[in-house]
Amino acid sequence: MYNTLQINLPRLPTRSRRVSEEHVIRVRFLVSAHHFTLMSKETTQDRRGLKILDRYIKARKKDQQKEEAKAKQDEEKRLADLREFRPTRDVIEIEDKYLISPPPDEVLALATRILSIEVGYTPQDERIREERDWDSNIAPVWNDVKKIRRKGERRQVEQTEELSKEQYDARYALTPDARLIKTRYEIILGEYRVHLDQFHGVLEGRWMGEVEAESEEALDEFFANPPEYFKNSQGEIDRLYGERRNSFSSKRLARFGWPEEIGEIAI
Repeated sequence: MYNTLQINLPRLPTRSRRVSEEHVIRVRFLVSAHHFTLMSKETTQDRRGLKILDRYIKARKKDQQKEEAKAKQDEEKRLADLREFRPTRDVIEIEDKYLISPPPDEVLALATRILSIEVGYTPQDERIREERDWDSNIAPVWNDVKKIRRKGERRQVEQTEELSKEQYDARYALTPDARLIKTRYEIILGEYRVHLDQFHGVLEGRWMGEVEAESEEALDEFFANPPEYFKNSQGEIDRLYGERRNSFSSKRLARFGWPEEIGEIAI
């Protein structure tokens, strides 16, 4: 009815002595169809061997805990290195921002580039961004940016670090509560670079226009005679400045969503 299984384990060390070569630990199990029971008639050698085995298992478990702690420490060090901000270049931007209505298809057809952009902001206000061109032959771009305002709100310096995919993944993981997704239509309009941004996710249906130029005077000229598609949902030209501009910054939108404004037409 029962079968007896004998297991010979390798020699194990003790504090005071080592088990001799010919000494084996015999662990007998009764095997039945439903359960295993340890034999009641154990020899002194069996019990001594089990104690040695128990000490060995505890020591091995302690070693494994040390190995796991070291592996965790090494991983934290690796991630800290991947996440360290090391800017490689400074970029000066001179731009205005506008709230706009959804542009007609014939305007979007003027785009020389269409980008899918995912943005996340870290607690340190670093902007982690992925840009994917709709042209699949162009490789995606990952970067880490810190913005520094200079000489008013329209002129700013961006400290930028180009990232590897591994660096991007490590840093983007720090932004779960401050992200946004948008499609950017880039249009060259004379001396101006125009960005028409269509937001997605919780901001679905919202649009914003950005205009980049070589000088603030050029931005003023654009504002004096903007294209028709730069009108907002109320048919007005709505340039953002002051505190309203801050309220509609990408960082604020990612963290708090679209600001509610009096008189705004629901989408």
